[in-house]
Amino acid sequence: MVLPDGQSLSSTRRYRWGATLEGVDVHFDDGRFFHRIDLAHASAQARHFCDPDDYAVSYEFTQWPVWTSLWKVKGPRKDYEMDSSYRKLTL
Repeated sequence: MVLPDGQSLSSTRRYRWGATLEGVDVHFDDGRFFHRIDLAHASAQARHFCDPDDYAVSYEFTQWPVWTSLWKVKGPRKDYEMDSSYRKLTL
């Protein structure tokens, strides 16, 4: 990740994604539920409240297999947006 001032940071987070009849359920690596992605439309929103922080995400699948997520995070010590784009790795 590169911050606006040019500073580079490295971080990781693992999730478990699983198909359901309603879309995709996303769980933390330890199995706790995080949120559901409703795949009925090419755009989806989800929200997760982790007291005291609020995580809102918008997914965009209209350019599949390239897709994006935009996270808006608010809390006492958090106030940021994270815009990410995903595509298949070509070797």
